[in-house]
Amino acid sequence: MTKPSHDKANSATAYQTGYGKPPAGHRFQKGQSGNPKGRPKKQLSTPKPLKLADVPSNSQFEHEIYRLLKLQENGQPVELPASQAVMRSMIAGALKGSRLAQKQVYEIMKAGEAAATKERERIYEHYERLKQLGEAQIAKAKQQGLPEPELYPHPKDILLDPVGWKVRVVGPHVPEHKQIYQRVLLHREYWLGHSIHRELTGRAIIIPVNGRQQCLSLTMYIFLDQSLPPSLRHDDATLIERIRAWHNMTKKERIRRLDEILEEIDGLPEIYLSPIESYEQRRKNLFTILQAMGDTADKALALIENKAKKCAK
Repeated sequence: MTKPSHDKANSATAYQTGYGKPPAGHRFQKGQSGNPKGRPKKQLSTPKPLKLADVPSNSQFEHEIYRLLKLQENGQPVELPASQAVMRSMIAGALKGSRLAQKQVYEIMKAGEAAATKERERIYEHYERLKQLGEAQIAKAKQQGLPEPELYPHPKDILLDPVGWKVRVVGPHVPEHKQIYQRVLLHREYWLGHSIHRELTGRAIIIPVNGRQQCLSLTMYIFLDQSLPPSLRHDDATLIERIRAWHNMTKKERIRRLDEILEEIDGLPEIYLSPIESYEQRRKNLFTILQAMGDTADKALALIENKAKKCAK
C-alpha cells in the first residue's frame, strides 16, 4: 500500500534538519569560510628542566671524587681516593697558615660534629621513648593480672647513658634472636638443678669464690645467669620458684630431668652468627665469667678438669 503524500513531506523535512543537517539559517554560506581567523598556530612545548637526579654531572662528580689516585707519600707510592687527597691538601694548606684552608677545615669539622651529635640525640631519644613505652606496657599488664608481654627489645635490655647520649641494646632485638640464648638458658637450668641434686645427695663440690665457700655447680649457674641480658636473668622470685621446683622432685625425677635437659641441648639447631657477632658473644661471656670468679678461675677450671678425668675412668 502506498503512503499518503503528506507523510513523505514530513519525512523529508525531518531529514533536512536532522543530525549533521542544521536549519537553513545556521548553515555555512557558499563561498564563505566558517573559520575566518584560520587554524590557530601550534604551541611549541617548553622542555622541562632536568631534575637533580637526572643531571649527568652528578654521576660524573661521584665517579671522579672516589677515583683512586697514585701519589707519593714519604717516597713511597700510595693510592688514595680523590676525596681523601683533597682533604689532605686542604689540611696541609691549613697547617701552613692558609686562612681560607683553615676556615674550610674548621667548617667541615664543625658540620661533621654537629651532624654526629644530632644523630646521637635522635637515636637516644628513640630508644628512650621505646624503653618508657615498654615499661608502661609491662606495668599495665601487671595491674590487670596478665602475663608480661614479650617485647623486642625488652626495656631492661635498653641501657641508656644520658651524659654521653649513648645507647646499648644488650638483648634480642627480634624474636628470632632469642634462639641465640636458648642454649645458655638450658645450661643455666641444668647447673641449677645439678647444684641442688648434689647438695641433697651430699656430693657437692665446694670451691672458694670471693673469700667464701660455694658449690661449683651453683657457681656455674651464677656465671651463666649473669652472662645473659637483664631481661633473661632470674630475679629473686623466679630463682626461689625454680629452687622449690627442684627440691620438690624425687631423686629419680631430678636425674631424669637433668638427662632431659642435656638431650634438649644436644637437639638444639645450630644458630648462625656472623664472625663479629660470634666473637662479641664469646668475648662477653668470657669477660663475665672471669670478672665474677676473679682469682678462683684457675682453681675452678682445674677442679672441673679433674672431675671430668675421674668420670672418664
